Amino acid sequence: MSFSAHRLGAEGSPEEKAWLEELEQERHDDIVVWYGGNGANAPPHALLDVLAALHGPRRKPVLLPVKARPDLYVLHAVLDRQSLSIRHEPLIMIGNVPIPGNLEGLEELRSSGKLREMMQHIGWIKEENKRAARPIKPAKLKRNRVLSEDEIALKKA
Repeated sequence: MSFSAHRLGAEGSPEEKAWLEELEQERHDDIVVWYGGNGANAPPHALLDVLAALHGPRRKPVLLPVKARPDLYVLHAVLDRQSLSIRHEPLIMIGNVPIPGNLEGLEELRSSGKLREMMQHIGWIKEENKRAARPIKPAKLKRNRVLSEDEIALKKA
C-alpha cells in the first residue's frame, strides 16, 4: 500500500488528525531522529552523543534516514504542513515533541535542564531516588569468649 499526501485530506481534516494521532501513539515513549533531508548520508553523531550523555547506552534513538526515500517530496510536504522541516537540519522527536536538530539548540535545552526533563517524561532517564539517607547501623559483632584453662579441661573431660 502506498502513501500519498492527498490521503491526509485538507489541512486540519479528521483524516489528517486521525493519522497524526496514530503516529503519536506509535512513538510516544521514544526518541526519533529524522535526518538526511538536506542530502546528508551520515547520522548526526554530535546530536546522538548529546542524547547518549544523558541516558547512557541503555536505549538508542530510532534513526530515520530520509535521503534515499522515493517519497521524500511527500515527507517534506507533510512536515511542512506541520511547520516542521528536515530540509536543512535533522528533526528530533522526544515523546512526540519536535526539536530542531541543531547542536546549539540541543545544548541550550541540555544546559537548562529541559532536555533531561523531557527524557525523564518518556522514561529514558529514571528519576533519582530522593529518599533521605538512612543512618548507617553498626554491625553487631558476636564476641567469642575466651575459655580459661580450667574450662577447657572440664570440656575435654
